Amino acid sequence: SDLSGVPKSQFIAILDGFCKSEMILLVVCELICTFAAMKVLYLFRSLAVWGGIERILVEKMNQLVTMYGDEVFMLTNSQGKHPVPYQLADGVQLADLGIQFHLQYRKRGLMRLWDSHRRTRLFEQRLSEQIERIQPDIIVCTTADPVCSIAKVKGDIPLIVESHSICTRTLGESS
Repeated sequence: SDLSGVPKSQFIAILDGFCKSEMILLVVCELICTFAAMKVLYLFRSLAVWGGIERILVEKMNQLVTMYGDEVFMLTNSQGKHPVPYQLADGVQLADLGIQFHLQYRKRGLMRLWDSHRRTRLFEQRLSEQIERIQPDIIVCTTADPVCSIAKVKGDIPLIVESHSICTRTLGESS
């Protein structure tokens, strides 16, 4: 069937939801390469460790830039001055929001709750500013933690959440 009228963001949402292997995702991504370039905003805590999620994220972002000509932005909240362990393609734009959520655990009791609340509000404010600046076509988040804050500030922009634990935590389904 003719798929030329279907937005590229819908294909990406479907692919990320159903394609569990990288090979299937790569093959199916070839089907959408004829669509206009998109602005894709990735959100993750940091790209500071040699981990599997970090490697897969970098590979996806690099391919979106090099193979499909998309504009890709990665916003982290705790990158700081840590180097990225994997090579980012020249077109991947990396910025850190400087939230450092992990620092809330240095506090106890009500001070921790207040610090968590303060950091969450700061995250929402800075993310909202970046969304306004970037104006992405789609947002991709890889952890369940910031989903409520993202949903609060994203407006009508489609959100993809890639997480093994998101369904029961966010959608309220019983296990």
